[in-house]
Amino acid sequence: PMAKGGSVRGVLQRGVSGGPLGFAPFLFVGLQGPSVNDLGYLLGLGDGDPHHIVLRKGALSGGLPDIPPGTQGVLRRSTGTFMPGTWLHLRLDMVVNLNGDVLLQVFQNNLTSNPLGGAPSWQAIPGMPEFIDDALGINSGSQPFTSGRAGFGFFTKDVTRRGFLDHVEAFRQL
Repeated sequence: PMAKGGSVRGVLQRGVSGGPLGFAPFLFVGLQGPSVNDLGYLLGLGDGDPHHIVLRKGALSGGLPDIPPGTQGVLRRSTGTFMPGTWLHLRLDMVVNLNGDVLLQVFQNNLTSNPLGGAPSWQAIPGMPEFIDDALGINSGSQPFTSGRAGFGFFTKDVTRRGFLDHVEAFRQL
């Protein structure tokens, strides 16, 4: 667990599977407990065909519905879509401000021009500007998470679904 804020990064893929829907690999930060039913901030590859990158505030057990922001805890969704088998290097930063607001920033590294093993070149994800989860709970509909756990997960609601993760890193805010 982190006392406040942090960053989680990793390479994710929605693998070619027995079907195009019913699964989502993701990274998380700010998870409020050890259970899959606990709430946190999730960033990953949405449950869609083709899929978007999705930022959601919710339980790990709820996965990442690939729907427009504003419902089911979805805070942001990329404008670009991706086909199964595409590797994406993603980063989610949870910055806790002194006033109690939490700034959520998401980035992507282009693996073609900056392969793993070198220094990543983090770029903003089109359609996913920073999100301020304000201390009053207005923007997301609930109070922000200012501490918690970081890691990775995989949501599935069907058989023969594949998600892959690699090069996962977690950092805490000092």
